[in-house]
Amino acid sequence: MDNIAGSEWLVFIVMMLHLLLTPGTKVEESFNVQATHDLIYHNIALENYDHHEFPGVVPRSFSGPVCLALSSLPARPFFWLFGLHKVWMLVFVRFVLGSAIVIALLNFCRCFHFLFYASRTLPNVFALFGVLFVYQKWLDGHLQSAVRWATAFTFVFRFELVLLFAPLFLPSILRGQLPLFGENGAIYTGISTALKALVVTVPVDSLLWGYPIWPEGMVINFNLLQNRSHEYGVSPLLWYFYSALPRALLSSIVFIPLGCLIDRRLPPLLLPAFIFISLYSLLPHKELRFIIYAFPLLSLPAAVFTARMWINKEKSWRRWALAWGAASHLAVNALISAFILYASARNYPGNDAVAYLQYMQRMDAAKPLTLHMDGMTCQTGVSRFLHLYPDWEYNKTENLTPAQLARFDFLAVGSYDGKLRELVQANYTSTHRVLFVVPAFHGVTWRKLKGPSIGRYLPFPLAYPEIQITEKIAVLRRKD
Repeated sequence: MDNIAGSEWLVFIVMMLHLLLTPGTKVEESFNVQATHDLIYHNIALENYDHHEFPGVVPRSFSGPVCLALSSLPARPFFWLFGLHKVWMLVFVRFVLGSAIVIALLNFCRCFHFLFYASRTLPNVFALFGVLFVYQKWLDGHLQSAVRWATAFTFVFRFELVLLFAPLFLPSILRGQLPLFGENGAIYTGISTALKALVVTVPVDSLLWGYPIWPEGMVINFNLLQNRSHEYGVSPLLWYFYSALPRALLSSIVFIPLGCLIDRRLPPLLLPAFIFISLYSLLPHKELRFIIYAFPLLSLPAAVFTARMWINKEKSWRRWALAWGAASHLAVNALISAFILYASARNYPGNDAVAYLQYMQRMDAAKPLTLHMDGMTCQTGVSRFLHLYPDWEYNKTENLTPAQLARFDFLAVGSYDGKLRELVQANYTSTHRVLFVVPAFHGVTWRKLKGPSIGRYLPFPLAYPEIQITEKIAVLRRKD
């Protein structure tokens, strides 16, 4: 790997900026972040682990959290020595994960995308670490090593990676570069690697879950055999192409055809990514993070085109103009990313609510106070790393009756539809009063600029995006 020098440090800096501005975690990260917390702070006291009380929809593998916790655990004595709260351990844990992803990314290419996701404790991000190394081995021609990496991360973290790796390796198999049979063949290497990976990870997962389990097998059963992923939302067939990819690649997307025109080596590299996205589009439930593995490959044309133009910029004034025009798309991407980052930073009201409540009640840290957090609060930034006071009870049990909620000293309740005041007034004011509310991101609207119009049918055409902020979480205190 090349030494990380010069502008490449910007990748680490931007990753850290995303991390520090959005330290909270969302519901998709819940299992991995809670498991990492429990491994660090509860160790062998398995009965205290969060997943026993809140197992989630399908079991997930502990392989990622175990590696992340072991990498972060040496820092715990320093946090204790300097009296730092657990929330700073969460930042450090995410920094360790983000650094691993950035190093893997720099080992493959110089890409400035998806840094927001780099430190997120998502199963996709753990899998992404392996995918980037597969790309590196594949491009370097170390195909057997690439098959090992691909198999291990497919069977442990995300089985749907088969949809990416099959078109990735198939051309090499057809050209005879990667034998299919034999001791060095793809089948033998894949089967032996899968068995080794499962022999190592299944006992660990079975121990921590409390029964024999291959977590990714449970996911396969839920998503493919039972076909239940649609229960969490359905998107149109082409949603990845007209919505997810433009938001992920930003202005770099326009360079995909241009890069392929000037370098004929690129289309074969991009084809596996497009096949993967096309196959994944057949599944009804879609999220941008599901196709994050394709972004490095799809960023190659922008990198190639911009680099080629920049190298040749001194040959003529036209090439000079083209070079600066191509390079300017990086500034456009930076501006759009800054706008999205600001919106994302305001999109964790649960984290803000619990953190501010604990700050307000810091003089009562040793009192046995009780806090109940509803589903929206827990889904928008709350994890066990945010539970700062050992004597407090942090409760997230769902579907409690008003009588059961009445015993709690504090309630954190939220509303996605912007009708928070009405929700509180209708359900909680008989036993609790509002202590404070947390405004957060609600959406983006376009506000028209005032300017000259041409007649009544041609108004001034320019507009700018404006972030809508509304009250999302209310923290209530029990009436004395």
